[in-house]
Amino acid sequence: MKMQLSCIYSRLKGVFGQAEVCGHLMLKRERQKKLLNLIRAKRIGTQEALREHLERAGVPATQSSLSRDLEELGVVKHRGAYALPHANGESARGLLSLDVAGDVLVIDRCLPGLA
Repeated sequence: MKMQLSCIYSRLKGVFGQAEVCGHLMLKRERQKKLLNLIRAKRIGTQEALREHLERAGVPATQSSLSRDLEELGVVKHRGAYALPHANGESARGLLSLDVAGDVLVIDRCLPGLA
């Protein structure tokens, strides 16, 4: 994964220039850090509300970048509000277990609403 990211970074650097790529990565990290802090601190139920909170904190975000961030961070919606996944063995995608049934069928058990 690290090698893949460095490859992508090198390509972007060649196309856009090092300063622009570094600035983008720093902004993304800052936005994701603030996003996690907001989700821990407040009960927020929509991407629009998350975006507004970020804007008030001085971190600009579009709906599409926010959606990508939520996916990358493994944030889930639980009982109508965004939440961080549990650290008790459940995956960020809600996968609880995988079972094999026959030669070609795989059964996955997920948390409700995350199949």
